[in-house]
Amino acid sequence: MLPNSAYAETTLISVTLYALLITVLLCSITIRATINQLRDERDHDALTQILNRRAFHEAARQRLAGRRLYPMAVLASDLDHFKYVNMIV
Repeated sequence: MLPNSAYAETTLISVTLYALLITVLLCSITIRATINQLRDERDHDALTQILNRRAFHEAARQRLAGRRLYPMAVLASDLDHFKYVNMIV
């Protein structure tokens, strides 16, 4: 095989295109993972990992829209001095 042959040029182009394809796929996977991480950070409290208010309202809206007349209950609580409780736990 000569370095300047058509086969060598075709092989070089093919290898370059495959490398480009793999690079694009890896970038896509990285971007998707970053987006998922950002969504998780947006929707959950950093300390407790519980849904924050915005995410809770969205989840409740979706669940209420899809329910079929089954009984449902919501428990809400407000903890005063949460910072103190968190420090001793």
